Amino acid sequence: MTATLLSESSASTVDVDGRDVAQLLRDVVLALREDSGVADSDWPQLTMQQVRVMHILALHGPTRVSTLARAMRVSTPTMTGILDRLVQRDMVRREDDPHDRRVVLNVLTPTGRAAIEQFNAVRVDHLEEIADRLSPEDRRLVMEALSRLREAIDAR
Repeated sequence: MTATLLSESSASTVDVDGRDVAQLLRDVVLALREDSGVADSDWPQLTMQQVRVMHILALHGPTRVSTLARAMRVSTPTMTGILDRLVQRDMVRREDDPHDRRVVLNVLTPTGRAAIEQFNAVRVDHLEEIADRLSPEDRRLVMEALSRLREAIDAR
């Protein structure tokens, strides 16, 4: 894919692969986190997989390991390892399913919920303020690109 990248010195056309997009997206997310006013020392040191699992638990409540593994597209043993580390950090706890004693559910702890709230500290109004710094044409381009990115995520 070819894209136009703007630098301080000039605009140039270069080939862009998925790794380039991923790195830029990661840089933008980190910059947004930095700009949120939350100090790095206040951010729990979690992997992106751990954060994704915690987001799923925050949205859907108590969830089976197998359900989490399917949602994350990883094996059940891999998910068990991710959950083990979250349990060790008191971000998640395991509970028996009240409807079926054979089933174990994973539940976000208050510590885990607080961590997710920190990750969600970038408020919509703060993002609007940043977006308003862009020209109307740049906002349109960003909307188009983000819409396509969302479609690619949803198609997965």
